[in-house]
Formats: sequence, C-alpha cells, structure tokens
Amino acid sequence: MMAETGPSWRLATMRLSPQIHASSGRTQRHLWPRISEPAARIGSSTGRWVVNDEVMIRSSIFCLSLAFAAILLAGEVQPAHGQEGPSVQQSIAAAQADLRHRRYSQAIQTLQEALKRFPGNSQLRVELGRTYVYERRDGRALEIFRGVLRDDPSNRMAKIELARLLSFREKYEPSNQLFREVLAADPNDEAAAIGLVRNLLLQKRKDEAGSELELALARHPNSIRLQEYKDDLQKNQLPLPEAHEISALNRVEADASYFSDNAGNRVLSAGQRLDVEMGRQVTNSLRIDEKSLWVSQGPKANIFTVNDEGRVRLARWLFVAGGAGIVRFADDSNRALYRGTLILHPFQSVWLQGGFSRIPITPTFRSTRFDVLAEGWWSRLDWQLRSWRISADFFKQHFSDSNRTQREDAEVLRWIGVSHFAV
Repeated sequence: MMAETGPSWRLATMRLSPQIHASSGRTQRHLWPRISEPAARIGSSTGRWVVNDEVMIRSSIFCLSLAFAAILLAGEVQPAHGQEGPSVQQSIAAAQADLRHRRYSQAIQTLQEALKRFPGNSQLRVELGRTYVYERRDGRALEIFRGVLRDDPSNRMAKIELARLLSFREKYEPSNQLFREVLAADPNDEAAAIGLVRNLLLQKRKDEAGSELELALARHPNSIRLQEYKDDLQKNQLPLPEAHEISALNRVEADASYFSDNAGNRVLSAGQRLDVEMGRQVTNSLRIDEKSLWVSQGPKANIFTVNDEGRVRLARWLFVAGGAGIVRFADDSNRALYRGTLILHPFQSVWLQGGFSRIPITPTFRSTRFDVLAEGWWSRLDWQLRSWRISADFFKQHFSDSNRTQREDAEVLRWIGVSHFAV
C-alpha cells in the first residue's frame, strides 16, 4: 500500500509546475513503471485542475485590469467633454446679456447650442421659452413651457413662466390654477403670490384679491410689488398692464462719472437714457449727456448733447435705424447731429451693420478746440460661434477742424477652459 501511495503523491506534486518539471515527470515514469493506472489518472486530473485554476486567476486579473483602465479613461474623457463649451449657467448668463441688448436671435442661438450639449435640460428650455416671449413668439414659448411640464409636472419655473404668459394673453383662470399649484407646493413662494394677486385684481375680484394679498403680505412684508398692489386696491385702481412689466425695453437708465488729478483738473460726466418699445417692430431710444471740464477755482466748459434714434424691423433679417440730435458747445454754439444705420442679420450668428453719422468729439484738457465734429462712414461685423467671437470695425471720417482719419480694427475672442473656469 505504501509503495503505491508514494509515487502517486510525487507525481501529483510534479504536476503542480508542469513547465519546470516536465522532464522530471518523464524520468519519474521511467523509474516507477509499476504505478497503478488509477493513481496516474488522479495525478493527471489534479494537474489539469491546477492549470485551470491558474488560467482562471490570470483571466480575472486581466478583466480587473481592463475595468480599472476603463474607469481611468472615463475620468479623463469627462473633463475633456466639459471643455467643449460653456456650462448651463454660463450659457444662461450669456443669453440674458444678449436679451439686455435686444439681441433676441443671438440669445436663442446660444440657448439652442447649449441644449445640444445638455439635451433635455429644463433650465435651458425654460430660459429659451422666456426668450421667445421677449421676441413676441408666444406660441413657441407656450409649446416649450408645456413640454417641460409634460416631462416634469412639478417644475416650478415652467409653471411660473407659463402662468405669466397666460396672464399676459388674458387667460386668467388657467393662469390662476398654475399659481395656486405652486403655492400649494410652497406657500412661501413670493413670485406665485404676486402673480395670483395681480390676476385677481385684473379680474376685478377685489375681495378675493384682498384675502390673498393679506396672506402674501404676512409672509412677505417687505415685498415692494405686494405693497404696490395694496395701494392699488386701496385706491380702487388696476395694476399696470403686463406688457409694461415684462418688456425689457421700456426702461430708464442713468449713469455718472467724476475724475480729478493732482494738477487740479476736474471732469464730471452724466447721462440719462430712455428706451421705449412701440409695437412689435418699432423701438425708440432717447439719450441726454452732459460733460463739464474745469480747473480748480476756474471757469467750467460745458458740453450738452441730446440724441433720439428710432429703429424699425422691416424683415426678420433687416432693420433700419435713423436718428437726430443737437449739441451745445462751451462757446454756446449749436450743431446738428444725425445718424442713419442699416442692420443685416442674415444668419443667427452674424450681425452686419453700417451707416453714415455726424457725432461730437468729446474734448479733453489737452484739446485746443472744444467744438469739433466728426462726420463719415462706419461699419461693424459681429460673428459669434460656440467658443469664438469675432468683431471687426471700419471708420472713415473727416473732422470739422480739417483733419481726416481712417481706421480698421478687429478683435478675436476664444473661450478657453472647462465649465467651471475659463479665460
């Protein structure tokens, strides 16, 4: 029994490392020719199990290596993808900046390109709907707001914007329902409370408006708009039409600056601007500026300017603008000012404008004359892509002091960075 057991154990041991002991295995079989057949099968089977275990271990290690490499690759690809363009918030901020400058088509393009990078993003879709409202494309805005609510029935901003748009279109009941849904989810929602009170006042439902107003003021005692509605209710008058509130063009702006140096030079500049929208195709802008220059304990030189400019949209891609004004120089002389502009918008990302103008030259302390005018042609090209912005200007002017000038300049901007940081 011992004679059979010993060789079988040794054969099995040698099979554990078949590559190293292959020749030893052949020698052992020669030295022990009487090894029983069952023992040999046991040793061979054991060797195959060990080899299979090694193959399985190596396969597992290989798979784990592949998985780890995939994780590392995903970590590298994600930042690279973030560099393709601005983030959601940056795109919204860029679109809002375009809205403030009445570049509605550019704002729409910015949001549409952002939606290609972030498809289905509800913030971008709601902001796009708001932009369509400013462009007076109410039907498209309604479609977007309702689409967001189909995907997410609890989306607060979509409900608020849809309710405001319905109120603007005098569909007060569905608007009230949306405002009440927002308040049911959050009784402290000030925007929904303001919208509901406003609708009820416009519907002349004064008792109900008064009850809602009391509840809203209890939660928002410092709300200026709610205080205005309280005054309207006490004076028995209606609030301003919705169009006056949502239009970004009907506004008044004022600015001022002051400069002084060690030599005693002083400069004070002040200006006011009124933008008014008259219908969907016509806008008007009135600008008043005054500049005063003086030296300490000396007389002042005042330059006063008034400009008024109107713009008409003849087609979706064509605008015509014209303006006139007057300037009063420090010597009490008056000069007429004028400006004519043609604006082309052939593509969503391209603006081309040019015209002829007569403008005053604002003097400095080094000026020998304070009554200089510049008259001539000018043009400007703006082209904005996803991460690029290209601008070019051309001026050819002659001055009232017999000087002439021609100037060309261009600017190229490139967005560089990731979604959280850029240069």
